[in-house]
Amino acid sequence: MANFQTFADVDKWVAEHSVDELRDLIASPMRTHPENRRIGHEWLQGQQEAGNLAREDESHEFMRRQTIAAEISARAAEVSARWAMLGGFTAVAALVATAWPYMKLLETIDRLAR
Repeated sequence: MANFQTFADVDKWVAEHSVDELRDLIASPMRTHPENRRIGHEWLQGQQEAGNLAREDESHEFMRRQTIAAEISARAAEVSARWAMLGGFTAVAALVATAWPYMKLLETIDRLAR
Protein backbone atom coordinates (compact mmCIF):
# COMPACT_ATOMS: atom_id res chain seq x y z
CA MET A 1 0.00 0.00 0.00
CA ALA A 2 1.29 3.42 -0.92
CA ASN A 3 1.68 6.15 1.68
CA PHE A 4 2.55 9.46 0.06
CA GLN A 5 3.48 12.47 2.15
CA THR A 6 5.61 14.34 -0.41
CA PHE A 7 6.48 14.16 -4.08
CA ALA A 8 9.74 12.47 -3.08
CA ASP A 9 7.68 9.59 -1.68
CA VAL A 10 5.84 9.35 -5.00
CA ASP A 11 9.16 9.40 -6.90
CA LYS A 12 10.48 6.59 -4.73
CA TRP A 13 7.30 4.55 -5.15
CA VAL A 14 7.27 5.05 -8.95
CA ALA A 15 10.95 4.01 -9.11
CA GLU A 16 10.02 0.70 -7.44
CA HIS A 17 6.78 0.17 -9.36
CA SER A 18 5.72 2.16 -12.44
CA VAL A 19 3.76 5.19 -13.53
CA ASP A 20 1.00 2.94 -14.89
CA GLU A 21 0.63 1.29 -11.49
CA LEU A 22 0.39 4.75 -9.92
CA ARG A 23 -2.38 5.65 -12.37
CA ASP A 24 -4.20 2.42 -11.49
CA LEU A 25 -3.75 3.12 -7.79
CA ILE A 26 -5.12 6.64 -8.11
CA ALA A 27 -8.04 5.45 -10.26
CA SER A 28 -9.33 3.05 -7.59
CA PRO A 29 -10.68 5.01 -4.59
CA MET A 30 -11.08 1.86 -2.48
CA ARG A 31 -7.36 1.05 -2.53
CA THR A 32 -5.92 4.47 -1.69
CA HIS A 33 -6.54 7.13 0.92
CA PRO A 34 -7.88 10.39 -0.59
CA GLU A 35 -4.77 12.32 0.52
CA ASN A 36 -2.51 9.78 -1.19
CA ARG A 37 -4.66 10.01 -4.33
CA ARG A 38 -4.42 13.82 -4.27
CA ILE A 39 -0.62 13.83 -3.90
CA GLY A 40 -0.22 11.14 -6.57
CA HIS A 41 -2.55 13.01 -8.91
CA GLU A 42 -0.65 16.29 -8.40
CA TRP A 43 2.62 14.45 -9.04
CA LEU A 44 1.23 13.03 -12.30
CA GLN A 45 0.00 16.48 -13.37
CA GLY A 46 3.42 17.94 -12.62
CA GLN A 47 5.07 15.24 -14.72
CA GLN A 48 2.63 15.87 -17.58
CA GLU A 49 3.22 19.62 -17.44
CA ALA A 50 6.98 19.06 -17.48
CA GLY A 51 6.50 16.78 -20.48
CA ASN A 52 4.28 19.37 -22.16
CA LEU A 53 6.91 22.03 -21.56
CA ALA A 54 9.51 19.81 -23.21
CA ARG A 55 7.12 19.23 -26.13
CA GLU A 56 6.51 22.98 -26.42
CA ASP A 57 10.27 23.58 -26.49
CA GLU A 58 10.56 21.05 -29.32
CA SER A 59 7.71 22.66 -31.24
CA HIS A 60 9.24 26.13 -30.77
CA GLU A 61 12.56 24.82 -32.08
CA PHE A 62 10.76 23.22 -35.03
CA MET A 63 8.91 26.48 -35.79
CA ARG A 64 12.18 28.42 -35.53
CA ARG A 65 13.80 26.07 -38.04
CA GLN A 66 10.78 26.37 -40.34
CA THR A 67 11.06 30.16 -40.17
CA ILE A 68 14.75 30.02 -41.05
CA ALA A 69 14.00 27.66 -43.95
CA ALA A 70 11.24 29.98 -45.20
CA GLU A 71 13.58 32.99 -45.05
CA ILE A 72 16.27 31.12 -46.99
CA SER A 73 13.66 30.02 -49.53
CA ALA A 74 12.43 33.61 -49.90
CA ARG A 75 15.98 34.83 -50.52
CA ALA A 76 16.50 32.09 -53.11
CA ALA A 77 13.21 33.03 -54.81
CA GLU A 78 14.31 36.68 -54.92
CA VAL A 79 17.62 35.75 -56.56
CA SER A 80 15.79 33.47 -58.96
CA ALA A 81 13.40 36.29 -59.90
CA ARG A 82 16.33 38.61 -60.58
CA TRP A 83 17.95 36.05 -62.85
CA ALA A 84 14.62 35.46 -64.62
CA MET A 85 14.22 39.20 -65.27
CA LEU A 86 17.79 39.40 -66.56
CA GLY A 87 17.09 36.41 -68.78
CA GLY A 88 13.91 38.05 -70.08
CA PHE A 89 15.71 41.28 -70.93
CA THR A 90 18.46 39.30 -72.64
CA ALA A 91 15.88 37.36 -74.65
CA VAL A 92 14.15 40.56 -75.78
CA ALA A 93 17.50 42.08 -76.76
CA ALA A 94 18.42 38.93 -78.69
CA LEU A 95 15.05 38.94 -80.44
CA VAL A 96 15.48 42.57 -81.49
CA ALA A 97 19.07 41.92 -82.56
CA THR A 98 18.06 38.99 -84.73
CA ALA A 99 14.93 40.66 -86.13
CA TRP A 100 16.71 43.91 -87.05
CA PRO A 101 18.67 42.52 -90.03
CA TYR A 102 15.53 40.74 -91.29
CA MET A 103 13.60 44.05 -91.19
CA LYS A 104 16.44 45.79 -93.05
CA LEU A 105 16.36 43.02 -95.65
CA LEU A 106 12.60 43.49 -96.13
CA GLU A 107 13.09 47.27 -96.49
CA THR A 108 15.78 46.71 -99.10
CA ILE A 109 13.62 44.26 -101.05
CA ASP A 110 10.71 46.70 -100.89
CA ARG A 111 12.89 49.57 -102.19
CA LEU A 112 14.23 47.44 -105.03
CA ALA A 113 10.74 46.31 -105.97
CA ARG A 114 9.62 49.94 -106.54
